[in-house]
Amino acid sequence: MPPSTASDSDLPRNGRLVRERSAATDISRAALRDESLEGVDGIIEAATRLEADLRVYHASLELYRRHLDQGGLASEMPFLIDIATIRTSVSDRMNELERARSGARLSLWRLQSAEGTPIAEIARAWGLSRQLVSRSLAASTTRRSVE
Repeated sequence: MPPSTASDSDLPRNGRLVRERSAATDISRAALRDESLEGVDGIIEAATRLEADLRVYHASLELYRRHLDQGGLASEMPFLIDIATIRTSVSDRMNELERARSGARLSLWRLQSAEGTPIAEIARAWGLSRQLVSRSLAASTTRRSVE
């Protein structure tokens, strides 16, 4: 059996191998926590903007429905509501929310991983495959090292 490379701080305590946390690890976790909080804040902000656009869309569709229900012509829609602008805005906000959600999810996975949560457990908690979480984390590590 090869000689142990464990330091004094790695000696077993109560039958378990315990590694002391370094200041660098704490800083890294703090940075990941800050990044995760920013990501969650980004989702909240994007969801708020989408919600406002959906309210406008909802009100416009109710107006259009009343118009049709009262015998109005469908071809008069452009004179009642600017459906193209509303649709584009809602689509843009949905895309913005999805980008924010995806980025925040990855930040939270990195934080969970730094906290020692196994990839399989992260995947299970999020209802995703271990392979997807693993690939996403690996890709984000590669992108971060390039930046």
